[in-house]
Amino acid sequence: MNAADGCVGTDSMMCQGGIGPTAETCDGQTVACPADALKPAGASCGVDDDPCALATLCTGTSTDCPTAAPKVGLAAVLCAFDRNLSKGDCDGQSMPPAVERLFVRARALVVQADGAPAARKRALLRQAGTLLGKASRSVARAVQRKHLPLSTACGSVTKATLADALGRLQAIPK
Repeated sequence: MNAADGCVGTDSMMCQGGIGPTAETCDGQTVACPADALKPAGASCGVDDDPCALATLCTGTSTDCPTAAPKVGLAAVLCAFDRNLSKGDCDGQSMPPAVERLFVRARALVVQADGAPAARKRALLRQAGTLLGKASRSVARAVQRKHLPLSTACGSVTKATLADALGRLQAIPK
């Protein structure tokens, strides 16, 4: 802690300047903050908003969270569908309805493939891949259209999301 650290209020007020990943509060008795504390081993760690990463757990011995491991198999594919196509660079833009419809339909096919016999699973995953390809081509056309085109940034992000889902789909052992 440095000289600027310390309690700025009374009991239950937040301390200033702690380094630990847990919140530190004043005790109401002194102006000094309590010693930096770490979350206990096994506590949820980090702010990982990637739906395709497994949750990370604190070690209890470090302020650093372990790197989140990626999901595998159908879970890895399904998580790619949990990403929103209309956020970020696409806020306020008119995504072609076909893109969302194809994306949702591809996800439904992947869900159907879970637990299906091998031949049926291959066919469903192939169909899902075809739909993702169609969605990507629809985005490319939307960027080029004259009336209310998608921005290049939105098109790039959306195509990257679709490509990620397709890549995860193709990585599943047939």
